[in-house]
Amino acid sequence: MTLMCGDGTNDVGSLKRADVGLAIVNNIPPSKEMKAKKKTMSMWPKKEELAGLDAAGMQQKMKEHQAEYQKVMMAQAGDPTLELGDACIAAPFTFKFTSLKSVKRLIREGRKTLTTTF
Repeated sequence: MTLMCGDGTNDVGSLKRADVGLAIVNNIPPSKEMKAKKKTMSMWPKKEELAGLDAAGMQQKMKEHQAEYQKVMMAQAGDPTLELGDACIAAPFTFKFTSLKSVKRLIREGRKTLTTTF
């Protein structure tokens, strides 16, 4: 069995012929600060932040908080306008960051699928 990882620049044929093809797309991974912020951030603002505000103030605070939350989630997911290219067409699996952690993740997902199936 062969697992091939590549970006598609010169290895599209190998990605197609491998038993498991994994396309790695060049994207900027989220920073440690954004990861930490995501873990501590809630979708809703804290009660203390809304205390003493009238209805219009609460609505404005909710909009600001939702915008910040969306920003953190998008930073975690990567660039949504990323062009995927030939590698993603050739390979059945795609990972959005240039890291070989994707191989480990792919194997784990495969094991989870098998466990669920059986």
